[in-house]
Amino acid sequence: MININFFGTLRTFLKTKQVRISADELSVFELLQQCETKVSKPFLSKLADENGSIQPGTMILVNGQNVLHLQGLRTIVRNGADIALFPPGGGG
Repeated sequence: MININFFGTLRTFLKTKQVRISADELSVFELLQQCETKVSKPFLSKLADENGSIQPGTMILVNGQNVLHLQGLRTIVRNGADIALFPPGGGG
């Protein structure tokens, strides 16, 4: 199982803290697509644009490592991984 944890406004929007996906190996992008299907609410556009680039201010962690320092949305996620999704935040 891969654990996907939602934070910030994403948690409020989806009304859930966590989703679990059964998979041996997926890219982060594929994982997010499956996750979106499982929660039945479109949220991928909040994290990535139509070109597959991570939205500015978004943080996606795979086992505590930011995917921006790995292979972005092409980063491979394996069974047992913990994913943290932080949407862009605002403040002032």
